[in-house]
Amino acid sequence: MIKVAFIVDESGSMCWLRDKVVSLINEQHKVLSQNVSDVYYYKFNTDVKKIRNLDSRELVDFTLVDYNPDGGTALYDAVIKSFEEITENDRYDDKYLFIIISDGEENSSKQPYSALKEILNSNLAKERCTFTYLGGTKNLSDLAISQYNIRPCNTGVFKKNLMDNSIDITRGINNYFCAISTGANSVDNFYEGSVDGN
Repeated sequence: MIKVAFIVDESGSMCWLRDKVVSLINEQHKVLSQNVSDVYYYKFNTDVKKIRNLDSRELVDFTLVDYNPDGGTALYDAVIKSFEEITENDRYDDKYLFIIISDGEENSSKQPYSALKEILNSNLAKERCTFTYLGGTKNLSDLAISQYNIRPCNTGVFKKNLMDNSIDITRGINNYFCAISTGANSVDNFYEGSVDGN
């Protein structure tokens, strides 16, 4: 089984992108509905909330009611919570895709960086998980590479029009499912060719 998790920053600084974030996520429903998977949605500010999880054939579009930015950026907590919940009933053939979208640095987590590092360095994370990160700036994407061990071509940067990133994510999801269907356990080129931030 393939499990896809959207981990979306809902901190106050995302307020100006509110409608675009909702549209960006909804755009991915088209490609996800063509591939059998479980889809999970987490949003985070000072707290982490699982909004819903659905079979990819039963996806329901987000609305502005679902996404109300405020508070801080508990990125560590969000990744840890989503990873622990989604992999709780792990089977040897399960594969995981984590799509992290955030415009700012961690500043509100209750869990320490060491707890996040332990998860990212686990055998499961290394062998059957693909972590991707779409950040507000090149510096943040570089931080995702150095601190979170996210592969360089699995990081991207917000473009001038965030909806242009939707094309990159759709392409990445398609590439992911294609690679998994040929026997891969993870991918390291999710945002390949899409990291210039222009």
